[in-house]
Amino acid sequence: MNLNMRSVFFHWSILLIACAPAWSQTKNSKARISDKDACLAIVGYFDKLPAVKAVKVELFLGSELIDSVKTKTNRDFRFVLLRNKRYSLHITAPGYYSRFLTINTDLADNINTNPLFVFEFDLQLIQEMQGVDDFYLDFPIASISFDQKLKAFNFSKKYTEAMQKEVKKAETQNGR
Repeated sequence: MNLNMRSVFFHWSILLIACAPAWSQTKNSKARISDKDACLAIVGYFDKLPAVKAVKVELFLGSELIDSVKTKTNRDFRFVLLRNKRYSLHITAPGYYSRFLTINTDLADNINTNPLFVFEFDLQLIQEMQGVDDFYLDFPIASISFDQKLKAFNFSKKYTEAMQKEVKKAETQNGR
């Protein structure tokens, strides 16, 4: 493991863990590690997810689908993202609410991306339930961007806490 790779830690629906090598998920990905504009490897895990077949992760650049993967037994995914772009991840699985994350890779020209920044997280899917108000589950669960103070990619704690509060409120109102 390269100790020079950068990552951040947070806890809730997304739990960032140790650094790992970065690579593109599929041959068709438009963002490759050799790309001079690559800046961020985003790596997601479903460690606490029970055996669910066909978890699908789609990577969008703006509104264009640029890459996707159906997870296998290891249930992880990874994408290398280009700097100064707006991405989103859409995660779906049968019987679970879809999850959505936004990623802004805007960086100042003087920020070095060699080695790539790495943002790793553990994603917990929420099983669909009859009668649950899923209004807030349609919003992104996290908004990821470069934090100037930390000099690393991070999520908006304020936004994530607000979303967590609304989801817990909906679960509580429906007896979960």
